[in-house]
Amino acid sequence: MGLGALRFLLLGAWMVLPFMAVDLALLAWALRTSSRRAARAALIRLDDRELTVEERDGGAPRLTRFDPASARAADGGPGTLLIESRGKRVQLRGYLTARERADVMNIIEAALARRRIRP
Repeated sequence: MGLGALRFLLLGAWMVLPFMAVDLALLAWALRTSSRRAARAALIRLDDRELTVEERDGGAPRLTRFDPASARAADGGPGTLLIESRGKRVQLRGYLTARERADVMNIIEAALARRRIRP
Protein backbone atom coordinates (compact mmCIF):
# COMPACT_ATOMS: atom_id res chain seq x y z
CA MET A 1 0.00 0.00 0.00
CA GLY A 2 2.96 2.28 0.78
CA LEU A 3 3.48 4.97 -1.86
CA GLY A 4 -0.03 4.77 -3.29
CA ALA A 5 -1.55 5.28 0.16
CA LEU A 6 0.79 8.17 0.93
CA ARG A 7 -0.12 9.88 -2.33
CA PHE A 8 -3.87 9.63 -1.67
CA LEU A 9 -3.34 10.82 1.91
CA LEU A 10 -1.36 13.89 0.76
CA LEU A 11 -4.00 14.72 -1.86
CA GLY A 12 -6.69 14.66 0.82
CA ALA A 13 -8.38 11.58 -0.57
CA TRP A 14 -7.92 9.53 2.62
CA MET A 15 -11.35 7.92 2.14
CA VAL A 16 -9.86 5.81 -0.66
CA LEU A 17 -7.45 4.06 1.74
CA PRO A 18 -9.90 1.52 3.28
CA PHE A 19 -11.05 0.48 -0.19
CA MET A 20 -7.43 0.16 -1.32
CA ALA A 21 -6.70 -2.06 1.72
CA VAL A 22 -9.69 -4.30 0.96
CA ASP A 23 -8.66 -4.50 -2.70
CA LEU A 24 -5.11 -5.54 -1.79
CA ALA A 25 -6.36 -8.08 0.77
CA LEU A 26 -8.63 -9.67 -1.86
CA LEU A 27 -5.76 -9.76 -4.36
CA ALA A 28 -3.49 -11.47 -1.80
CA TRP A 29 -6.21 -14.03 -1.03
CA ALA A 30 -6.75 -14.76 -4.75
CA LEU A 31 -3.03 -15.23 -5.38
CA ARG A 32 -2.65 -17.55 -2.37
CA THR A 33 -5.68 -19.63 -3.41
CA SER A 34 -4.42 -19.86 -6.98
CA SER A 35 -0.95 -21.00 -5.93
CA ARG A 36 -2.43 -23.67 -3.62
CA ARG A 37 -4.59 -25.06 -6.40
CA ALA A 38 -1.67 -25.02 -8.83
CA ALA A 39 0.31 -27.17 -6.39
CA ARG A 40 -2.39 -29.88 -6.38
CA ALA A 41 -1.55 -32.93 -8.43
CA ALA A 42 -2.23 -36.63 -8.68
CA LEU A 43 0.30 -39.09 -10.08
CA ILE A 44 -0.96 -42.54 -11.12
CA ARG A 45 1.64 -45.25 -11.82
CA LEU A 46 1.25 -48.87 -12.87
CA ASP A 47 4.16 -51.28 -12.76
CA ASP A 48 4.50 -55.05 -12.57
CA ARG A 49 3.64 -55.22 -8.87
CA GLU A 50 1.20 -52.43 -8.08
CA LEU A 51 -0.96 -49.51 -9.11
CA THR A 52 0.11 -46.44 -7.11
CA VAL A 53 -1.82 -43.21 -6.65
CA GLU A 54 0.12 -40.29 -5.17
CA GLU A 55 -1.83 -37.16 -4.29
CA ARG A 56 -0.04 -33.88 -3.64
CA ASP A 57 -1.75 -30.79 -2.35
CA GLY A 58 1.05 -28.70 -0.90
CA GLY A 59 1.47 -30.83 2.23
CA ALA A 60 2.93 -34.29 2.58
CA PRO A 61 2.03 -36.51 -0.39
CA ARG A 62 -0.56 -39.25 0.23
CA LEU A 63 0.39 -42.58 -1.32
CA THR A 64 -2.12 -45.39 -1.88
CA ARG A 65 -1.12 -48.76 -3.36
CA PHE A 66 -3.50 -51.13 -5.12
CA ASP A 67 -3.21 -54.69 -6.38
CA PRO A 68 -3.45 -54.36 -10.18
CA ALA A 69 -5.22 -57.72 -10.48
CA SER A 70 -8.30 -56.37 -8.72
CA ALA A 71 -8.03 -52.58 -9.21
CA ARG A 72 -10.53 -50.68 -11.29
CA ALA A 73 -11.17 -47.08 -12.31
CA ALA A 74 -14.69 -45.71 -12.32
CA ASP A 75 -16.61 -42.48 -12.63
CA GLY A 76 -17.28 -41.38 -9.06
CA GLY A 77 -19.81 -38.70 -9.94
CA PRO A 78 -19.42 -35.05 -10.91
CA GLY A 79 -15.75 -34.09 -10.92
CA THR A 80 -14.57 -37.35 -9.33
CA LEU A 81 -12.41 -40.19 -10.64
CA LEU A 82 -12.62 -43.24 -8.40
CA ILE A 83 -9.91 -45.91 -8.14
CA GLU A 84 -10.67 -48.89 -5.94
CA SER A 85 -9.52 -52.40 -5.11
CA ARG A 86 -10.36 -54.80 -2.27
CA GLY A 87 -11.90 -52.25 0.05
CA LYS A 88 -9.35 -49.50 -0.63
CA ARG A 89 -10.61 -46.44 -2.45
CA VAL A 90 -9.18 -43.15 -3.66
CA GLN A 91 -11.38 -40.33 -4.92
CA LEU A 92 -9.57 -37.85 -7.14
CA ARG A 93 -11.65 -34.67 -7.19
CA GLY A 94 -11.23 -31.46 -9.10
CA TYR A 95 -8.25 -32.47 -11.21
CA LEU A 96 -9.99 -33.22 -14.52
CA THR A 97 -12.88 -32.14 -16.70
CA ALA A 98 -15.59 -34.70 -17.52
CA ARG A 99 -13.99 -35.53 -20.88
CA GLU A 100 -10.48 -35.82 -19.42
CA ARG A 101 -11.82 -37.97 -16.59
CA ALA A 102 -13.40 -40.38 -19.10
CA ASP A 103 -10.16 -40.52 -21.10
CA VAL A 104 -8.02 -41.18 -18.02
CA MET A 105 -10.48 -43.80 -16.79
CA ASN A 106 -10.29 -45.61 -20.16
CA ILE A 107 -6.48 -45.41 -20.20
CA ILE A 108 -6.23 -46.86 -16.69
CA GLU A 109 -8.72 -49.63 -17.44
CA ALA A 110 -6.91 -50.54 -20.69
CA ALA A 111 -3.53 -50.64 -18.90
CA LEU A 112 -4.97 -52.81 -16.14
CA ALA A 113 -6.54 -55.16 -18.70
CA ARG A 114 -3.19 -55.52 -20.53
CA ARG A 115 -1.50 -56.16 -17.19
CA ARG A 116 -4.02 -58.91 -16.27
CA ILE A 117 -3.60 -60.88 -19.51
CA ARG A 118 0.20 -60.93 -19.37
CA PRO A 119 1.70 -64.33 -18.51
